[in-house]
Order: sequence, then C-alpha cells, then structure tokens
Amino acid sequence: MIPLARRSTSRKLGTTLVSYTRQSLPRPARFYSAPTKKAQAPAVAAANSVPSPEYPAFLNQPDHQPPPQSLAFESSYQDMESFLRRRNPYTILPTPLPDDDSSPLNDFYFTPSPTQDQIAVIDACLHNLYDVPRAQEIFQTLRQEKPGDPILSVRLYNSLLAAYVEMATTKETSRATYWMENVVALYESMENPANKVVPNANTFAIMLSVWQRFNPNSETPLSAVIEIPEPKALLRDMVDCNVSVAHVVADRTFTTSDQASYAMRDLSKAAVELNMSWIKKEPVVNEDGTVTLETEQENEYEVPFNLANLRKHLAQVAMARRVLPDDTSARQKLLEESVYDVAAARLKHQGKLFEELGITDKGLKGQDLRTWMWNWHVSLEARLKAEVANLIKEESKLAEGKIHTRLSPFMTLIKPEKLSLITILEIMHLQSSGGLAEGMKTTRALLSVGKAVETEYKAEMCKKNHITVPVASATREQGFFTHLGYRALHARRVAAAKYMEDTEEWTAEWTQTVRVRVGSFLVDSLMDTAKVVRHGVDKTTGEEVTEEQPAFYHGYEYVRGTKLGVIKLNKVVSERIARDQLRETLHPRHLPMLIKPKPWLSHDQGGYLYNKTAAMRYKDSQEQLSYLKEASALGNLELVYASLDVLGTTPWQINRDIFNVVLEVWNLGKRLGKLPPAEFDEPEPEKPEAYDSDPKARNIYLMRMKQYLNDKANNHSDRCNVNYKIEIARTFLGDTIYMPHNLDFRGRAYPIPPHLNHIGDDLSRGLLKFGEAKPLGETGLRWLKIHLANLYGYDKGTFEERVQFVHDHLADIYDSADHPLDGQGWWQHADDPWQCLATCKELKAALESSNPTTFLSNLPVHQDGTCNGLQHYAALGGDARGARQVNLSVTDKPSDVYTYVADMVQEEIKADVAKGDKTAILLDGKIARKVVKQTVMTTVYGVTYIAARRTFRFG
Repeated sequence: MIPLARRSTSRKLGTTLVSYTRQSLPRPARFYSAPTKKAQAPAVAAANSVPSPEYPAFLNQPDHQPPPQSLAFESSYQDMESFLRRRNPYTILPTPLPDDDSSPLNDFYFTPSPTQDQIAVIDACLHNLYDVPRAQEIFQTLRQEKPGDPILSVRLYNSLLAAYVEMATTKETSRATYWMENVVALYESMENPANKVVPNANTFAIMLSVWQRFNPNSETPLSAVIEIPEPKALLRDMVDCNVSVAHVVADRTFTTSDQASYAMRDLSKAAVELNMSWIKKEPVVNEDGTVTLETEQENEYEVPFNLANLRKHLAQVAMARRVLPDDTSARQKLLEESVYDVAAARLKHQGKLFEELGITDKGLKGQDLRTWMWNWHVSLEARLKAEVANLIKEESKLAEGKIHTRLSPFMTLIKPEKLSLITILEIMHLQSSGGLAEGMKTTRALLSVGKAVETEYKAEMCKKNHITVPVASATREQGFFTHLGYRALHARRVAAAKYMEDTEEWTAEWTQTVRVRVGSFLVDSLMDTAKVVRHGVDKTTGEEVTEEQPAFYHGYEYVRGTKLGVIKLNKVVSERIARDQLRETLHPRHLPMLIKPKPWLSHDQGGYLYNKTAAMRYKDSQEQLSYLKEASALGNLELVYASLDVLGTTPWQINRDIFNVVLEVWNLGKRLGKLPPAEFDEPEPEKPEAYDSDPKARNIYLMRMKQYLNDKANNHSDRCNVNYKIEIARTFLGDTIYMPHNLDFRGRAYPIPPHLNHIGDDLSRGLLKFGEAKPLGETGLRWLKIHLANLYGYDKGTFEERVQFVHDHLADIYDSADHPLDGQGWWQHADDPWQCLATCKELKAALESSNPTTFLSNLPVHQDGTCNGLQHYAALGGDARGARQVNLSVTDKPSDVYTYVADMVQEEIKADVAKGDKTAILLDGKIARKVVKQTVMTTVYGVTYIAARRTFRFG
C-alpha cells in the first residue's frame, strides 16, 4: 500500500490530517467538493465546532474562498449522470527502463527490486525488534544513496522511531541514551526539507511518549543528557505541519487512556504558554460517547478523556451504524484473524480422537484427510523450528556486505506453528490448478506460499491495532446512482481510508524474489516431512502390505510443449481430497464475507477486513501495478472504487432447497445434473488383439487410452471442485453473505471468492439467491418464465414463444419442483439443470401463492449480452448488419453471431469444394458454431493470429 501521507509528501502536495487537499483526498472527493488551497490557518483550528454529521472530523475545512474554476467543477459534476459525461481521465507514465538502466523518474514510478528488497528487510528486522541495528544500517545506506526518495516515507521513519524507543525501554535499557540520541537525530532529520518527509500525527505521538518516559520528572530522566523536544516545541511543529491535536492523542502509540490524557494535558499546558487558547477547543468524547468542547479555564489541565471513544468517533462519526448484529461482525473478524488457529484446533482434535480410539496410521486403511494434515503439521512445525534456528546461526556468519540477502528476518515474522499451517493449507488449495489435473506448477506454488506468508504478516499488523472499518447504513435511504447516494459512498471511503492510515502499522511490499525464497524454504521442508501410509495387496503372494510414502513429490510435465516443474500429490491424498470435508483447507480470502466488505480505499485496500487484495488482477507485472497505483493516486479510479463497493454490498444467501438436493446426489455418488460421479463411470478402452502386430491399431488404442485417462483425471478434479462448493455452502447455510469484487485488466468486475459465486458455473448459480426479496409484479413473473425457458435451452424463440414453452411444460415443472430425484426428471435434461431446478421451485411457489404478482422472490435472473465486444464495434461503427447479428436491432427472434460466422465459413468451403480443393473437402461439414465461437469472441480483444490458430489446433 502507498500511504496517503507518502503520496502527498512525495509530490509536495499540501496535506493535513484535518484538511485534505484535492489531490490527496482518497477518491471521489472531487465530485462534491471544490479543490482547496493549502490551509493557511493551523489545522487544529478547524475543530472550533462540533463536526457536522455529514463528514468525519478530519474533513471539516476552514472557511475560505475556492478558486473560480473549482465552482465550475462542482456545478458540472453534481450527480452521476453529469459525471458520466465528463472527459475521460488518462493515466500516463514513462516507459519502464531495463533492469540494468535507471533514471530518477523511472525509479520514482518503478521502484528497483534491490531497493524494494532492502525496504522489506528493514521491515522484517524491525518486527518484534528482531535486528534493529541491521535495519538502522540499511536505512542509513538508503538515505545516503537515495536522499529524498519517496520510498523513504514518513511511515518508514515512524517505524524506526518507534523501534528505537522500544529498544531504549525494553530490550536494551542499558543503552537508553544511545537509542534516544538516535530518536532525536532522526526526528530532526524529518524536519529537514531536503529529506522531503513531513511528520504526521504518529510522529508527534511517538515524540510525546518519549517526553513522558524520559522528561526530568519521570522515573528515568534523560533530558539532562539529551535535548529531547519538549511539548511546547512539539506543539509548535504540529501547527507548522497542520497536524490536529485530536489525531495525535488518538494515535495508536498511546495504548491506554491515561497515556493519551497525559499527552493532552502536556499539550494544553504548552498551548497556554504559547497563547494558543484555541487548542483547548478540540472535540472531546465523554464516557457516554457524547462529544463536547472543553473551554473552561478552571479545567485547564483536567480534560475528560476516553481513548477508545475518541478513536471510534474520529473513524465513524455519523456513519457508525452497523450493517449486521455485532455477533455476525465478530464472526467475520474471527473468521479472518484466527483462521490458522481454528484450523490447528480442528486438526488437533481429529488427531487426538483417533489416538484415544487406539487407531494409528498402521491400523487405519482409510485415514481421514484431517488426521494426515495434523500429523504433517506436527512434523513440519518441529522441522521449521530447527531449520529457522539453524538458518539464523548460519546467516550470522555471513559477511556484512551480504546482509541484504539474508532470509532469516522473514522467517521469524510469523511463528513456526502458523508457518506450517500456511504452507499445508496453501499447497492443498492449489491442487489441480494451472491446468494440471493432479498437482500444481512449482513456481506458482512457491510464489503462492510466499505471498500467503506476506499476507498473513500484514494481516497480523492490522489485527495488532484492532482496526475497525466504518460501514454504511443497513437501509438504503437513497439510491447509489444519485448525488446523495454517491456522496455517502465517498464519505464512507474517506473515513475508512483515514482511519486505516492512522492505525495500521507500516509494512513493506515483498518482491517476487523474496516470496520465492520464503516459499522454497517452506515447501522444501513440507515435502521432506509430510508422509502417508499406503496399503495394498502383493499380486504374487496375496498378502497385504503397507508402505510409508511422501505425501508430495516433485516432477516434470509438458504443458503445450513446454517442460515445467510440478509438485504432485500422492494418489491417496488426491483421492481423499475428492471426498473428505475440506473446510480446513479454505482460507477466508477464498470465502464470501458475513458482513459488508471494507470499502475500496486504494489499489490494495478493500474487500476483506485484514487480508489485502489488489483492486485489479494482474500477473505480477510491475508496470501494471505502477499504473494502478498512479491512477488511484490521481483520483482516476473514483467511480471504479464506488462501483466495486456497490457490487460488494449486494447481499446473497444459500438456496437451502437446492443445497439439500445437491447433497443427496453427492452422497449417492452418481452422475446427475453435471455433478461428477464418485467413481469414473466411462468404460476403459479394450486392448486390441493385434496390439503387438498392428501399428495402426496400437496407435488408435493408445490415443483412446490417453483420452480415457485424461477424462478420468478431469472427473477427479471436477469432484474436488464440487466438494469445495458444497463445503462452503454448508458453512454459510442460513447466513446473509457478501461477495467482495475486484477487476481484471479489461475492467470487468469479478467476485474475489473463487469457488462459490454468482458468476460461476451452473451449480454455483443454482446454490445462490439474493439476500433481499422483492415482489415479482407482472414483468417479473413474465421474466421468470423467460428465464426458465432460457435455462432449459429454449433460448432462440421469441419472448412470447418462450413464455408459451413454460406454459406447455407446467406439469413437468411442478413434478421437478416436488420430486426432483424420484419424479420424471425433466429438469435434469436442461442446459443448466441446477438453475433450472431452482427456477422450477420458485415459479411453482409463485403460481401457488394467493397473488403471483405480489410474491416475494429473490431468485436471480441472469442476462448476458451477445458478444459484448462486437456489440461495441457495431454501435461505434454504425454497422446495421453487424448490429442485427449481435441483437442490437429489434428482431422477432434472437440472432446468433457465432452461427452466422460459421455459416459464412461453410459457404466459402462449399465454393472451394466445387473447385476441388482437398483441404476444403476435408473440412466440409465440420465447421460448427463451437468451432468458431472462441476466435470470434476474442478477435475484438486483440487475439493474435498465432493464438487463434492454436485455439483450433488444441480445441
């Protein structure tokens, strides 16, 4: 994350913690407020009145006259409609230079990997005071080599200040003088304009805590030896930097209300000495949660104070209403913050249960997957403790010049117990990914494990400070696509952004190299320790034999002609994944949410409360990431963030009726409704008698056998995929859930939970329904019937014909709804059977109600365009012929552009056949709709000739 403070200071933008400027506001402030001049009055002077209910305290700005152009801006874009007519903003960055070349401008936008590695090492060394001297050394080197570089942000400076203070008070009290000298020197360097770093509220809170601990009247006075800045000097600097007193005393540095109250007392006393009486008019939150202004002279140093209430007030103000009951919010918080602890407890319980029953590895032929995972966890945890200790010992012998290459600081960020679980769960989740039926690509596995460790570390930093996020009202008092609705989204985002910035500890981004090194260390240890016991029968003697084998092994596979390293699961583990419960292998970032998602605040802040996710999906491209960050900083993604917030706050529920039928079919283990069978039911190809003597017969058999094995592996993979969906649906039965969204590189929005979402396959869509029901009305009832016809496959007729199709099959619909498994099974022949069954049940309930038009329905009716890319081309080019084929023109029946193109190709083939063309004769009659569909669809997205040709070859 690029903090707002970093962006503003690095670009020398005027910014305060009370009054943000136009450029530093975290999205879409520019829709509603005029660009502001840099505040001339002290920032704390803005607290002369109680904050208005519309905006948080830090958005209250001093009265001033905006420039004339800002008035035009505000009047032009007062609502969504006028905003959509604005000129489209562009984000332009310089072309990235090669790794062996650099320039100040290139380094500003594209941080070199070595520099980012050093920043990550600083972060790791500061964590839990692992190696503060090393972090100090690297930091000093960077300051000398890159003075004023924006990557040396104020939050990095603050992290070092806090670490120096902790060293002086806890770890090296005998060297307190030395560390305090470093604190004062670093603070003074922040005041040097050459460093381009402006102190913020956290900086002043740290310095006030230093004064509290080491002032002449404290138990450990050092001010006689070191010139520690006094509150009077700090208050003067706060005024110069436009930092609010309220935000300083509410900073996370002060862990108790007493500490914050002492800070407020010192600042109030300093304000009197400096004749700054307006300081005392800061808003104060009383014990009952009300906000008052303390102005009475006799209470000069006695300020009623409650730290928790003040922080809550600054974060939420008028938007402090909960979306759901507190217990649901607590469940979501618990789900994210203790996922590995819960997984460990479940696995441990399973292991103890088998131990109490006297069942061991050798005595259990069909051992439960969770028992295996618990045994792996125990072994891997012990292995990691020993390996990390040995790594620290070995790296301590390295030369000083190689301190940046050390791995041990990263391996100590998280306890071995959690590292073990992260590795196991991540590897289990990657099963059958990346186009591999039973395994995963090695590179992807290493990166995923390393990224998971980084994400968990950053999530712990969020949890450490008990970060909460303000949420919107449970009732939508106005529509989203209105001036007031969009303004509410904006205020919510600004409040959350400010609070997150003030409470979240600074952490550095890891490079791909660091992630791979961490992942390699962990995966290598897992593959050495994870074992399973396989049972079999000796074909010669008929005796039962057992053998201990690795649970994971490394190998190679050719994927489209490229040799790739892969990690594969032992066959027995793979079989267990297909039928055992999988809740222990699911991380919350793969699940829906129980409360409304966190509003999107920046390029990597939004969605889940603690687990960071990028607003745009990209394949580790530094250039794409830089564009995303810059566009976000410039405010060009304001509408995008608001749109993702709207999508994320749409409530969903599990369709219990469909879930019960799915579960029954799953337990039967048979193929039905696109559910794969438990045992692959296709016959194995018979080996021909002339296998050894007839090369042609042998080749045909080998091809059929290869296809059979491939289909069998795909059936197993599909079975695992369905198992994930069922376990997720079972977990959230009876709950209202939400799907946080992000974008792909084209700008299309997708739910972040990958396994169960509303744009997934037929099963996923059939299991989900809206969390809010609405009366059908005449139009809704008609569309419900059209939807049912579409799902069954009758989607080429007119709307009236589709309605009539439903009327003609009402008996089948009723039978499907009442007897889905023991009836005629009409729904099982639909193109989308599970959605068809859900619609049958919904339509039957509506028709049997007293008034179908007032029936409360929450069934989604999915609609899709006809080749959206070609629709845009036809509309932009005024192509009437193309418009008819993509249904932009009014026609009786829907057109199908793919069939139209296939027919055109077939006509040309016929003409070539007449000329005696051998290739045309070979292709005659084989150009179907599905052959041309992918190429036609991707043509408008820039597909190359080679890629299109490959589609036909492998398709």
